Amino acid sequence: MTPTGALAGLATQVGAEMAAPLFRRGDVIGQKYYVLTKSGEAALWVGFLACTVDAQQAAESRGEVPEPDLLLKVVRPELLESPGAADKLVRHLQPYKELSHPFLAQIVDVMTLPEQNSALVAEVSQVGQGGQGVLLDRMAVFRQKEGLPLADVLQIIDQLAEALTYLHEQGRLHGDLRLDSVLLKTDGVRLGDVGLGIGLPREPFLLLLANVGQMDSVAPELHAARPPDLRTDVFGLARMMRSLLELGDNWPIIRDSNQQLVEVISRALSTDPSDRQPSISALIGELEKALQPDSGSAETTEHEVRTPPAPSAGTGTASEPPASHDSAGFGSSRSSMGPEWPPGSVLVSWRALAATVILAALVGALLAVAVMLLRRSGPPDWFKPTPPPVTLYLSARPSPK
Repeated sequence: MTPTGALAGLATQVGAEMAAPLFRRGDVIGQKYYVLTKSGEAALWVGFLACTVDAQQAAESRGEVPEPDLLLKVVRPELLESPGAADKLVRHLQPYKELSHPFLAQIVDVMTLPEQNSALVAEVSQVGQGGQGVLLDRMAVFRQKEGLPLADVLQIIDQLAEALTYLHEQGRLHGDLRLDSVLLKTDGVRLGDVGLGIGLPREPFLLLLANVGQMDSVAPELHAARPPDLRTDVFGLARMMRSLLELGDNWPIIRDSNQQLVEVISRALSTDPSDRQPSISALIGELEKALQPDSGSAETTEHEVRTPPAPSAGTGTASEPPASHDSAGFGSSRSSMGPEWPPGSVLVSWRALAATVILAALVGALLAVAVMLLRRSGPPDWFKPTPPPVTLYLSARPSPK
C-alpha cells in the first residue's frame, strides 16, 4: 500500500475512533472533579466544564447550583494508545502548572484516566471573567465570509505574542499553535494547550491533525520529527495571523497594498527554521515596521529587548521561578500595533447582539401578557365599535276628529 493510501485508511480509522470519552453531568472524574456540562471539542481533546467535588457539595448544602470554575480537557484516547504514553504526557505537563499569565490558560492539574486510556488536563475556566468564550477556530468559521476587522486581528496577535514571550522567558514552548488552542473572550484571549501537542507521540498526533485538515498549521520541523524551538512558535503565530487575515476578502487587499507585511509573514513561515525571525519579539518588531512604514527605523520600541533563553521542550525546569502576573498590572510588550478592542469590533458586536436578544425577549414577553389579559377581560368600551343609529318608521294614522 502506498503512503497516501495508508494515511487515508488510517485517517478513516481515526475518524471512527474520535468519539469522545463520555462524561455526563454528575459524573465524578478521578474522585476530584464534578462534571457540570460538556463545553466543546478541539482536535486533540474533548472539554467539560466542572468544579471540584468539595465545591459541588458545599453549593448543594447551601441550596445553590455549583459554578463551573474548571475546564477539563480529556485527551482523545487514540493519541495515547502506545504503552506509557499517558504517563509520559502527564510528566511532561507537570512543570507547566507553575506558569501564570493573564493571556494564558492556567493549568492546575494533570492526571491519567486509566479507564478511558487517556489523560486529563484541568485548566482554570474563568467563566465569570469575559464569559465562557469561544474557540478562535469557531469564530473564524462564523466570520468566514465577512472576515475579522484588522484591529481585532492585531489585538489577538498582540496578546498571543505577550503570552508566548512569557512562556519563552520561563524556558518553555507552546509548540503547537493552532486556532483551536486559543479561547477568545471579551476581556482578551486565553492561550491553551500549552505543551500538549509536543508532549504527545508524534505519529498519532500528525495523523489526527491530517484527518481534521489542520496539517498546514504544523511547523515543518515537526513533520520531519525534529525537536521544536523558539522558531516553532514564530511559525505558529505567523500562520495564525495569516489564517485570520485570509478570512473574507482581506488578504488580496493586504497583499496588494502592503508587500512589506506579506514578506514579514512569509519569512516567519519559512520551511527552514533558520530563515525565520529568531524570536517572537523580532517577529513583532518587523510587523510593527510593516504596519507603520512612516514611523522610521531609528526609534527604539519596547519590544526590542533581550532575546529570552532557548526553552526546553522537555520537562526540565527554568533557571528562575516564573513570575506571577495579573491582568491589571502586566504591561504590554508592544502597545502600538493595535488599540484596545475598538467599537464595532467582533467582540463588542457579540455583547451588543446578546443585549439585543435579551431586550427583544423581554418586549415579546410583555406583548404576550398584554394580549392574554385582553382576551380574558374582553375589549374596553372605547375599543368596542359604536352601533349604527336605529331609525323608527311609524305608519301614518289619521288624527282623531
